[in-house]
Amino acid sequence: MTLHAGQLRHKVRIFSRTVTRDAMGGTTESRLHRAWAYAAIEPLSGAERMTAQQLESGITHRVRMRPVDGITPRDCIVFGSRTLEIVDIVDVDSRNRELELTCKEAVA
Repeated sequence: MTLHAGQLRHKVRIFSRTVTRDAMGGTTESRLHRAWAYAAIEPLSGAERMTAQQLESGITHRVRMRPVDGITPRDCIVFGSRTLEIVDIVDVDSRNRELELTCKEAVA
């Protein structure tokens, strides 16, 4: 399926998550803003969610977008007040024109 610009109606922020160690040996997670992008965010239907959760617990959304350099499953997407943690990234048709991300919504 071709991704058209009109489908990319959600402006999202992409953050890299980094973990740093402090002097006491503890860890602190922080986020570094990497990029803005436009995306199509779709909540999974009941049947899709059931299938996705058999593969990975908690999958709640599918995000389609144009490629962003260096995006990895360690990154997250912030959409309004919601944070979506990236579980998997697929380069649709291996043509570097569209990414399909499976995500789970982070619970605050």
